[in-house]
Amino acid sequence: YIIIIHTLDIWGRSYPKESMFELFDIDEILDNMSIKSILSYYLNPKEIWWNGRYLIKYILGIGDEKKIDLDNDYTLQDIKKYSNSQKIMDPQATLDNQMISKAKIKELNMLQNFCHTNNVNCIYANGPINKILANNSKVFLAHLDNLFTDKFTITYVNKIFKYENRKIGDSSDHIDPKYKNDVTYDYFLEIRKFITNNQSLKQKWSQTIDK
Repeated sequence: YIIIIHTLDIWGRSYPKESMFELFDIDEILDNMSIKSILSYYLNPKEIWWNGRYLIKYILGIGDEKKIDLDNDYTLQDIKKYSNSQKIMDPQATLDNQMISKAKIKELNMLQNFCHTNNVNCIYANGPINKILANNSKVFLAHLDNLFTDKFTITYVNKIFKYENRKIGDSSDHIDPKYKNDVTYDYFLEIRKFITNNQSLKQKWSQTIDK
């Protein structure tokens, strides 16, 4: 099984050309991108500068070090969080004004085709979100649910994992690392319902979570 979890605000984002060029081989790039897009990416002065700078720093051993918090499996979060009241969620915040981009539908189609072509059991779930934002976004969430029901056959976990401010970190879709085990367990309890006819896998997951 492969479990894919995306943040809910990803549906309004544009097609990530960088990911296509960095993760796909040339045949797949040619199947999904125009020659114009390919040339504009590789001849973009900004891309040339970024990649050149990275290569020079890598060779000289002076590359930028990002603050990776290995204990929390994530880039170190900002000190200001919703959980410590240094960030305040707008009570009117909503995703209802966010349009689901055609690019994201195309991406999910590609992902779904990969799963089917390679006979992989893929399960799609939405990432965690601030409860206030989720409760104010019923129109968007209903539209998203209908999208999966009408257009896709990939296994979809339609539960929205929403949490109070006290469990939210430095962004509306980032869990405070203190609660990562609690939230992971919430996902486990829901996703295991979709693991059919595989008791040994369920048992293995249970043992892993209990640890």
